[in-house]
Amino acid sequence: MTTCPDISMLLFSPPGKVAINKIRQIQRTSKLLSTILGVSPLLEIFVGNGALGGAYNISKKDWGTWANAMRVAPNVKSRRIEDVARRYLVDNLSLRGKEQTFWIAVAHGCR
Repeated sequence: MTTCPDISMLLFSPPGKVAINKIRQIQRTSKLLSTILGVSPLLEIFVGNGALGGAYNISKKDWGTWANAMRVAPNVKSRRIEDVARRYLVDNLSLRGKEQTFWIAVAHGCR
């Protein structure tokens, strides 16, 4: 992650506001995905199964794959946000000042 610049008093252009809303949607979707990933093993193991079925499902669950999915989800979110920032910069080459500084920082991993 890069050092984040001071962008106090930054006013976004209308296209910048659209890009910010895309980033917010990515954040909401990512949060929902993480919640679903976190709860899904519990539902898979215990919903509709008795204690014996639950114990069997726990022993057969691929916990390594599940843990990897939980670990990778934040990286996917970060890459998608950086992609929005890069696309915004390419589509708005005339940007200058604090808005340009903001998008460059986001494209390089500033959160």
